[in-house]
Amino acid sequence: MILTPNTNFRMISWAAATISLFLFFFAFTSLMGEYAMSEGNIRFVKDDHKVILVLRILTILTVFGASLIDMSMMDLISDTFNVAMAITNVFVLVLLSRTVLEVYHDYLDQKRRGKEEPVFHKSALSDSEGVTEWDD
Repeated sequence: MILTPNTNFRMISWAAATISLFLFFFAFTSLMGEYAMSEGNIRFVKDDHKVILVLRILTILTVFGASLIDMSMMDLISDTFNVAMAITNVFVLVLLSRTVLEVYHDYLDQKRRGKEEPVFHKSALSDSEGVTEWDD
């Protein structure tokens, strides 16, 4: 009987250290991934060194601030920003819905004509102004 409690105690201290290490790496890699996506998006919209510097400063301040506040407050802030991002994404999807439908119908037409791998050409759009990712 004495062996089991001692084993559990040793296992718990080892498990806590392991879980802490895994949690650190998960948080660190998540932060790096989110930062890389943010910087890539900013560079796509406006490739300006000053804007990137502001992003870097805000990232450092956010990480520092998040380490100081209560977890329930951090959850509330996180939920608020997630809702803001979701609303922004829905708004952009509504704005892009006409273009998406045109591309989708072009894809279906090419499939019906027997093309195994349909290729998108921006000339298929009714308004191809501002399209930079596809060539004719």
